[in-house]
Amino acid sequence: MVVKLREITKLSISTKNKVEMSANGRAQPEFVAVAGCLSALLWLGASAVQGQDSSDFALFEPVDSAGNAARSAPGRRGARATADATASEAEFSLIGSARIGSQTSVMLRHVSGEKVRVSLERSRMPIPGYEQYAVVGSDGDSVSIQYPQSVACVGFASQGVSCDASRNIATLSLTAAKAILPGQTRAETAQPDSEQEEERSIQANPFEALRNRAQNGEPPSERSGRFQPRRIDPADVPPGMRVVSTPFGDRLVEE
Repeated sequence: MVVKLREITKLSISTKNKVEMSANGRAQPEFVAVAGCLSALLWLGASAVQGQDSSDFALFEPVDSAGNAARSAPGRRGARATADATASEAEFSLIGSARIGSQTSVMLRHVSGEKVRVSLERSRMPIPGYEQYAVVGSDGDSVSIQYPQSVACVGFASQGVSCDASRNIATLSLTAAKAILPGQTRAETAQPDSEQEEERSIQANPFEALRNRAQNGEPPSERSGRFQPRRIDPADVPPGMRVVSTPFGDRLVEE
């Protein structure tokens, strides 16, 4: 850029000399315009060189590449895998296993609560979404998971997780819940009142109870107030007829 500025300076001086050496002793307008443009370019170039070094010039600011690095990490959710298990839960726990024909799969629960299904197509199957972990064995009731070197295996007996520290492999087993004890009968039971005892004494057949009350001359109970069977007095029975009693009332039939 310094060389170009020198050439512009020489051109400007040469132009000025030509303007001064005009025939009539007066500068022509076109020469004056060219000289002005060259002087302006010379001034702008000198200011740019003095104000900023070309080595420090940058057209764009640096772009943060953290997003690209995150997208290029293995697994769509690999970054979500924790560095080590939390203090209260294991990294993975076994929910169950299924076998349909020759296809075997296991259902795992991540510490975040997400459920992940892994098809055991090979002896080593990475866990979908957590490719740093891999299922390396299964016998139906338990599953072996290989942890990455950056995560130490921690055992949790309450969740059926045991660890082999030498190989950093966790064995997940199905846990059985404790049996629910039958409800204990209360020592102090409420004593039934007289009405409850009376209701229990009533026979299961309500029609038989009504008939017995009528035969014994007992007044009908309050519960039977809605239905009163019709009874025929023997004095009202005409000759050649007899009374047949039913729970719904009496009726006359021929003898």
